[in-house]
Amino acid sequence: MRLDSALMVLGSGSLSAVTGLAWSRDGTRLAYTSYEAVLNLTPVVPGGETIRLQTPAAPASPAWSPDGKLVAISAGNPLFIFGTGYLGNAGANAVWIIPTAGGPAVRITDDGSLNLSPQWSPDGRALYYVSDRAGSRDVYRIRVDRTGHPAGTPERLTTGLEAHSISLAANGSALAYSVFRPYSNIWSLPVPATGSIASGPAQELTTGRQTIEDVEVSSDGKWLVFDSDQGGNADLYRMSAAGGEPVRLTSDSGGDYSAVWSRDGRRIAFHSFRSGARHVYTMNADGTGVVQRTLGRSNELDPTWSPDGTELGFESMGESHVTLRVMPLSGKDSSRVVADAADFLRWSPAGPWLAYHAADGLRLVSAAGGPSRLLVDNAADGGEAFLAAWAPDGKTVYYLSRRRGRWGIRAVPVAGGATRGLVDFADPARQPARYGFSTDGRRFYLTIGSSESDVWVMRLEGR
Repeated sequence: MRLDSALMVLGSGSLSAVTGLAWSRDGTRLAYTSYEAVLNLTPVVPGGETIRLQTPAAPASPAWSPDGKLVAISAGNPLFIFGTGYLGNAGANAVWIIPTAGGPAVRITDDGSLNLSPQWSPDGRALYYVSDRAGSRDVYRIRVDRTGHPAGTPERLTTGLEAHSISLAANGSALAYSVFRPYSNIWSLPVPATGSIASGPAQELTTGRQTIEDVEVSSDGKWLVFDSDQGGNADLYRMSAAGGEPVRLTSDSGGDYSAVWSRDGRRIAFHSFRSGARHVYTMNADGTGVVQRTLGRSNELDPTWSPDGTELGFESMGESHVTLRVMPLSGKDSSRVVADAADFLRWSPAGPWLAYHAADGLRLVSAAGGPSRLLVDNAADGGEAFLAAWAPDGKTVYYLSRRRGRWGIRAVPVAGGATRGLVDFADPARQPARYGFSTDGRRFYLTIGSSESDVWVMRLEGR
């Protein structure tokens, strides 16, 4: 059966949610996963009954054992392989084995690092997979027994491969792997007073083969703070907004991201994997005085400061849903929900309003909670409004918008009204990348980049 016929078996209504698809070895069944915590086993013959097996949250990349009694999956971060803006993101997940006859899932790897793309050995007694547990993304192998339980410790097979996903030949003689490299640097361009401009006047402030995910300018417009993997690990750096040599602020092996300035420029909030999952931290502007602020079991990320510096907003990624929360910095770890099913929260510098990205556009909500207001309607605006950045007076929200495959910067009055285009990124090779977008009202600062990928094949010896 061809792949397009197989997809018809699944039904067109579910295709957008599929996070992995695999044939059984005998070609009679398909296993597929979606963002539900379910593994679906579907007979190829039309009319056959689909078996739905419970899995850990966010399953992906199913792989049948040779005897068809087990299916290996990764769970926890399908966006690493199947994301759009999140493609290749840093995150933790684990490899699990699901018995096809039913029964509890068995965790095969740790869940404090990236573990994904499981593949079975020909005899079904070992799993190959990709992991960054020792730094770079490499291929590992772990022995399993016939019931799908670990029968040994993980064995590292490569060093410095930086694999994105793998596929093992049925006879075990060769392994194909993909390599994905998302490069991005910081660029700056003026905020046009009237009309719109092309991206031609943009100035590149950092260079090199690195990934900078996020950047923010201080409220006085003098300093940038950003994350970069230029040292091999994602750490935080401070740099003059005019350019120059970056100063490294952190060096934890867990990886630090999404740094934001407090309004007075004295503190920086960020999220980090240093405790095994994403949590929000604060530190002084020179990198000293690091304090962990969130302690929950969920991944908590992308902080934003209140204007007076007494509270932080952030995103909380639970096993089954995502919420946006606000917490005071005084007292114990406690927070209140202000929005559901949303991300990229940004606090107004001049009041209680928070802007965030939702499925239908950009929304505003009070920091105290309550009903939200749709500020930019994607359907009416003709694209997808993504990242928001506030003007210093709090009266205008700038945002990145994707229309017909091309990015631009637009503006909308907070009081309501028509949106207007400010910047058009006409060059397909110079498009906004990752999540960086900030302004001091005079200039925009954002990450622009490109991605490279290759597929390689290696022969396996002594397998």
